[in-house]
Amino acid sequence: MLNKKWIILAILLCACPVFAATVQLQQGGVSFPASVPGVALSSYISLANAVSTIGPTTTDLYCDVPTTLIANLTVPANIRLIVTPSGVISYSTYTITLDAPPIAGPYQIFSGTGQVTFGNPPDRIYSQWWGGGE
Repeated sequence: MLNKKWIILAILLCACPVFAATVQLQQGGVSFPASVPGVALSSYISLANAVSTIGPTTTDLYCDVPTTLIANLTVPANIRLIVTPSGVISYSTYTITLDAPPIAGPYQIFSGTGQVTFGNPPDRIYSQWWGGGE
């Protein structure tokens, strides 16, 4: 049943990259609320491009595809990353700073040897975010 929810979300994100949703999805016991306008990362050429294009607008950014950093990046507090199981962020030797806590379940969302820093730490950090076990 959960897989159908992800398929529906993917269809919505592909069909309409900017939307206002009131649906909450569950993945690994974590809610994915969409209370502000959201956009799919797949509608941009990169995470850096999405951050630059979104600018100061309060936005949920659904990280629905793998992405690779080519420089250090700060995702400001007005952009909340909601990372799906297919949205791994490869940061290589760079630093990614998330000023708003990411929303993700207990699955890998980061890959690299650089640094991940949180301006506002999430309530829960999973070792699986970096590919670790439970």
